[in-house]
This record gives sequence, C-alpha cells and structure tokens, in this order.
Amino acid sequence: MVFRLHQNGAAPDMTILPKGAKKLTDYGNLAYLFMRLLREGWKVAIISGNSARVQLEKIYYPILSEMGGENPALKNLVFYVNGGSTKITFTEKGEVVYDEKYNQKPEHRLDKEIFVKTIKKVLKNPSEKNFGLTEEETQKFIDEIQEKYPKKNYPGLELTFPWREGADWEPMEILPGEIESLKSKGSEIKKIACPWIEIRNEKEDEKVGKVAAIAIKPTPKFEIPIEGKKVKEVDIRPKIQRGIQNEIEKIQEEEKIDFHFFIGSGGETTTDISVGKVAAINDLIKDKKKIKREYVFYFGDEFYEYKVEVGGGEQVTITGNDLEIARKVDGITCVAVNYNKRADNFEGADTPIIRLGRSPQAILEFLEAVLALKDESLPA
Repeated sequence: MVFRLHQNGAAPDMTILPKGAKKLTDYGNLAYLFMRLLREGWKVAIISGNSARVQLEKIYYPILSEMGGENPALKNLVFYVNGGSTKITFTEKGEVVYDEKYNQKPEHRLDKEIFVKTIKKVLKNPSEKNFGLTEEETQKFIDEIQEKYPKKNYPGLELTFPWREGADWEPMEILPGEIESLKSKGSEIKKIACPWIEIRNEKEDEKVGKVAAIAIKPTPKFEIPIEGKKVKEVDIRPKIQRGIQNEIEKIQEEEKIDFHFFIGSGGETTTDISVGKVAAINDLIKDKKKIKREYVFYFGDEFYEYKVEVGGGEQVTITGNDLEIARKVDGITCVAVNYNKRADNFEGADTPIIRLGRSPQAILEFLEAVLALKDESLPA
C-alpha cells in the first residue's frame, strides 16, 4: 500500500492523519492498523513532499518505539521523501538507511543553479507589484503568514516583507529545519524575508550541485469577502508555478537539455518542485516477482484539476499532484481521499480511481475492512 503525504505546515496531510497531527501514534487505532499491515507482510510506502526529518519524526520513530526498537516487520516500510527524490529503507534493527543508488541517480535530482536562479527571477518580477494583489489582499496575505508563524511560537524569527515597501530584494535560501530552530527561547533573532526558498538535499548533493527538491514558502491561499455572503479565493501560487514552468522549459529548449520535473502546490502555503512521485512508484513496483501491480493501492488527496483566474482574464490550470500517478502509472489502483470541493473535475486518467471518501476516517475504515478479510489468497 502506498500513502502519499504532502505538506500542511510541518505535518502530514489529511491522507492518513488529521490536519495538525504531530505523530502517528497519537491516533491509537490508526497506528495499530498501520503496524499490523507491516507485521502481516504488506509492503507500505510513504511518499511525501516533506523532508526526511519531518516524516521520520512523525511516522517512523513513533512506530519504532511502539514496536520495541527491533522488528523484522520494519523491512516492509519504505519512505520516498522530498517529493519522491529520496528513498529511505529500514532494517530489522530499526536502522535508517538512505538508498544512495536510487538517491544519486541524475534523473532523481534537480540542478540547483538552474532552478534557484529561475525561482529568484520569477519571484522578483511579480513582487514588484505586490504579486498582483490589491492593498486589502496584500495585508491579508501578510496576516496569514504571521498567523502561521506567531512570535510566541517562533521567538527567534522576525518576518520581513521588503517587496511591499518597493525595496530591492532577493528570496533567501533556507534549509529544512532552519525555521523550526527559531522556536527556541533565547535564540538569536533572525530576519527572514517572505517568501523564501527551502533547499532540500542530502549530504552528497551539494558536492555535485544537485538538490533533492525545492519548496517556495510561505505563499498562503486565502479568501476575501465580496458582495453578500460570497468570498473570493486568492492564491498567487498558480501564477508563480506557471512562470517557473515556462522559464525552465525555455532553458531546456535553448540549451538542448532534457529532464523531468514536477511543480505544484503542497498544502495551503507551499509550491513544491521535485522529480515527481512517478519515479517513486515505478521504483516500488519494478520487481514484478515481488509486487504485482493489481495489488498496489495508492492513497492520495490531490486527485483534481481545475482552472483559476490569475488576473487580466488569464487562467491557469491547477493539477493535484496525485493525478500525475493516475495518468502515468498503469495497472495499480488509485484511492482518492479528497476533501477538495473541485475533486471530480479532471480528465485523462487511465488508472482506475476509487472515491473512498474523506480521510483520515476513510483510510481507517478501509484498512479495518482489508485486515478483517483474513483471506490467505490475498498476497502480502
């Protein structure tokens, strides 16, 4: 079984955990079923846009403790983090193993110089006009960010918005965990301009100028009241994403280089750039003798596609990053646990998609039903 987790702040999303959940074992029934899957021989994969640190702390270390620190069942768990770019496996003794063969494949890495330079260029241009936001929207945008990173929780963090004052600025490069480190009381005050570029890499990546994944954050979407009880949804991410996509494709054409990348929204505030989840799924199911595609279930909450206005009559297509799996990986079963109101508006998915319902309750009920079958004919 494959569970795709995206970012929602620093927590796994609504695929298997409730919004704001800190760790899997805080939810006893779900944790029990998750560990039972492993013990009964099911291969369980977690695919996430988050960094290794986040998913290890929220999923792996809690169940490792519950399972006693050593257990043969741990070999049945695999992580694909950083948007599918970084593979992590686990030993019976509970050791965390980074799969260097997978992780250092050129096609599983992004060229840092190309992407960071492009992102800075794309971010700087619209920010000169407050990202196309009205004064009211600009203030709401800033308020949303400050609410996400309140001073009482981040005493060492001083958020700045230099573009609002028309100042010349360049987005900062931040490492995973750097913002979280500013939660400590007594930590030195650090000014961070919003939005920033989060560089997600492993120890070998910097030597060769590569990165596992990149995130642009925070750029929250929000609603503004308009006439009557109606509201206007405001989200600057689609325009940013389209700008990056166009610039990268121009570079590929001019320099005659070819590489795959996926760019899309993660959670409510982030743009994720990575090699995409397809690489992870293909790696997982490559051994046809051990894993049969017809018994692979992929759970995700971003099976959708719709258009949004980005100003001036322009429209941009928003594609949930799970839809890429349904369109490019055949033979498996995709299970949608969407809570997006536009969830059904998409085309071109050849892989079957089961509408399971809202998660995490739907996941809990599904796993209970599967494990209750007690059917020895079902493969592990």
